[in-house]
Amino acid sequence: MSAHQAQWIVILERKPTAYRVTTRKRILQIVASAAVLCWWSAGWSAEFELRVGHNAETDHPYQKGFETFKEILESRSGGRIAVTIYPSGALGAEDKVNMMVREGLIAAQATSVAGGMAPFVPDVDALDYPFLFRDLDHYYRVIDGAVGKQLAKEVEDRLNVVFLGWGFSGVRNVWNRKRPVTEPENLSGLKIRVISSKAVMGAFSSLGAEVTPMSFGELYNALEQGVIDGAETDDIDLMVEDFYDVTRYVSKTEHLYLGAGYIFSRKIFDKLPIDLQRLVVEAGRAAVADERLAMAAKAIEARAFLRSHGIQYNDVDRARFEAGVAGLYSATAPSVAALIQQIRAQ
Repeated sequence: MSAHQAQWIVILERKPTAYRVTTRKRILQIVASAAVLCWWSAGWSAEFELRVGHNAETDHPYQKGFETFKEILESRSGGRIAVTIYPSGALGAEDKVNMMVREGLIAAQATSVAGGMAPFVPDVDALDYPFLFRDLDHYYRVIDGAVGKQLAKEVEDRLNVVFLGWGFSGVRNVWNRKRPVTEPENLSGLKIRVISSKAVMGAFSSLGAEVTPMSFGELYNALEQGVIDGAETDDIDLMVEDFYDVTRYVSKTEHLYLGAGYIFSRKIFDKLPIDLQRLVVEAGRAAVADERLAMAAKAIEARAFLRSHGIQYNDVDRARFEAGVAGLYSATAPSVAALIQQIRAQ
């Protein structure tokens, strides 16, 4: 067992339908908007008020990362900086909030590769190719190495941000309510919701699944009503979103190691004194480190919880799944193909 794997050592209020999830997020968006208006009208005692956000729930590792960020900036700036965290997508969808970060309306966001960065930086799609990473050690070698640095620089240039570091958003497996899936043929006829990545959608289509586009907020209801048969997420989402109530079989495909970046607005950064700029960079690095550790611990907690609630985990013939998506790699853009080659070589 590797050092990273060894780290993979609460549960939100139950949400029996996705409607409750969506409603809660809408309420948070309204509250966030009101808070922004108060911020503009009332002012703050701190010299710099920083608003940061992410689209996960408050017990997700994204939140832990930003809590570390907040604690360091507020305690070590001598009260010159105050940080307000907006979780649960309260500020809007990731791509929209990235534009707000670019314009200096929001200080920072934890943003996923597929939902947040890829619309602006096509090369990051290389990280979303299924069955690309062999294990968590491989993922961290890549993301902390030359490829990760190159992509971070592209994100900085395209979004006009300071890239604070690469976090991690989990190892994704495919799951469904109908039958165990151990080889590609078992996916035939299953309606599966996947993330909005062309590579992932193409992969599951080539493996025989009926790929069904759908927003994440609609997923629980669709499963409950039998509109779809399953989806693909990490164990943490499977737990905190209560999907374990409406599914049974998890296939350990580990097809995607989902990256996430902590980004900070260059427009806001450039207005800070040099000592506070250095503190932001330092706090960002600490936030990423703590988010990774929190993700490791939460993943182990989630796996144990899901097993205790009747979820059945099944091993898969990974070589056959990899062979089933091989055509995706030969049909990709040259710049992405070059990055994929570098990743595979590490």
